[in-house]
Formats: sequence, structure tokens, C-alpha cells
Amino acid sequence: MVLEDFPRLVSKFKKFVIGLSGGQDSVAVLHLLSSLRLSKREGCNFSIEAIHVNHRLQKDAIIFQEFCQSLCSKLQINLHIKCIPDDEQEKKKLGIEAFARKHRYVAFSELLTCEDCLVLGHHAEDQVETFLLQWIRGSGINGLSCMARFSEKTVKGRKFAVWRPFLHLSKDSIKKYLEDRELDWVEDQTNLSYQYDRNRIRNDVIPNILAVREGGMKGMLRSIENINRSKWVIDLKMTELFRSVVSSNFDLLMQNECLNVTVNGDRLLKEPDSLVFELIRFWLRSAGVMAPPSVRLSEFVRQLRHSKPGSFPQLTLKGEGGSYKMLFYKGRLWLEKK
Repeated sequence: MVLEDFPRLVSKFKKFVIGLSGGQDSVAVLHLLSSLRLSKREGCNFSIEAIHVNHRLQKDAIIFQEFCQSLCSKLQINLHIKCIPDDEQEKKKLGIEAFARKHRYVAFSELLTCEDCLVLGHHAEDQVETFLLQWIRGSGINGLSCMARFSEKTVKGRKFAVWRPFLHLSKDSIKKYLEDRELDWVEDQTNLSYQYDRNRIRNDVIPNILAVREGGMKGMLRSIENINRSKWVIDLKMTELFRSVVSSNFDLLMQNECLNVTVNGDRLLKEPDSLVFELIRFWLRSAGVMAPPSVRLSEFVRQLRHSKPGSFPQLTLKGEGGSYKMLFYKGRLWLEKK
């Protein structure tokens, strides 16, 4: 079941790049794919590389890097080392976790092409932690759907595939895989630090949930699957609706094309406010632009409804490529880089 989608992926991608931290999950992914490649099994003609991102956030960072270098040398796998910038101002603004995640994916995007597949070792507990984090932040269906087993991601205009083969596996089963094969890994001591919300959820919240209901982990994973099914249906309908208010043809998977479309405001405003609100959020998400807080977006929709001839409602936004404005004039709605 771990590799049930591998035959389909290996027919599409000839190079798999493992995001290697040195922890249990990524070491298991690396070993599994390396073993599969060496088996010479039919249909297993693919190459493997690895990328280690040195976040430079702790004194042990060089130990993780050296471990990954040693492991890849032993397995004869090409390893790319990327170091993220040391920007204290941005770190303070985004928070350490968001800062690290942002630059980790930038590092991935600099290496990967649309013909490559990034492989990450996220497991079932990671999925539940993400669900609970998004829940307490007040996320909607997109946040609560968490991580997909397979997805496509665009960072700074570069599109690449992401595969998470362990998403349904428990952390204990991954650890057993490593122990049975006498494989080493490194422990990240920051996983014990209560400086990070995820660690509090992992070490305190989830154990208490499981104390209330023994099958709580499976139940939460089932909820995530249900949310994903609902999201798929909603996205399908939102795609149809959004295309109906845009006059030109465009590829929703290409951020640049979504940034450059013009929306017919008259058609859009025929829909109820709640749907206009969600269509704008859908557009922004497809364009790689951060949606504003609900209060600001609701106010912008109100301005669109009541705009007078000659008025020029605007909404300031932030995206991967910088700052943007959403502008409305003479019945047209579009995005413009500031």
C-alpha cells in the first residue's frame, strides 16, 4: 500500500528527489526508494537524488547535514545541500516555523523542474498535527484538508510535483522499518521544545485526545479524508464558476496565468455575496496570492456591490512575488503587482 501509486508516478517522472532531513521519516523514504531502484524490478527505471536544507536554526544543524552526506555517500545517491538565509527581521515577522517552511520550499523549487517529483516523509501523525493546528487557527476547508498524498506546487513561478508515500503510516511503523534493517537516523531535539505550537500538540494535545478515545487517531484521519472528498467536489464546482466569469482561456495550475486574468464584474456580482467571497478566495489561491482576513474581503465585496460610476475600489494583497492590488473599474476586476 505504501507504493500503490508508484507505478503511475514512475511512468510520469524519471527522477525522484527526496527531501532528506536525517530524521526517521526521510531516512526511511530514502532507503525504500533506493532499495526499489537497486532491485532492478520491471518498471523501476528511475533515478534518485536527495536534497538537505540546512535551516541554520540550531547548533546541531551541521550534524544533520554531515549525517545526510554520509548516508547518501554510502547509498551512492547524489545529495544537494541548500542553506536558508539568516534573516532575523523576516524570521521575527513570519515566525520561525513559517520562515523555515517558506525557505525550505524555495530551496526545493530552485532544484526541481516540472519533470521531477519531490518525495517527503510526512506520516499519519504529521497529518493529524496539521489538522489540529489549522483547526485552532480557524481555517476553512482548504486548511483542514491538510496535506495531499500527491499534489503539484508552484513556488516563485516554478511548478513541481510532491509525493508523500507515508501519509497513511504511523510513526511507530516507520521506526520499526528502520530498526528491523538496523538503519540509523538523527533525532532533532527541537521536537521537544514547547517554543513551537506543533510540539505542544504532538506531546500534550494528541495523547490527551487518545486517552479520551483510543481510536481517535483513525477517527481524525477519517475526518481529513472526508474533508478532502468534499474539497474535491467544491473545487470542481468553483473551477466551473470561476471560468464562467473570466472571458479568456487560462490554466488554473499556472499561477502567472491566474494573475493575469480579468474577471467580468457584472457576471461575478450576479452571484450572492458568500459565493463572490469564495470565488475571489479561489482566484487568489490559484494565483499564489494570500487571501486577506475575512473582514477586509467582506468589506471589499460590499464596496464592489455599491460602487458608483467612476469609483475605483482597491484591495491590497501579498503574494509570493511581492505585493499586489485587486482593482475594480468599469465592471472589470483584475490583479496588478504594486
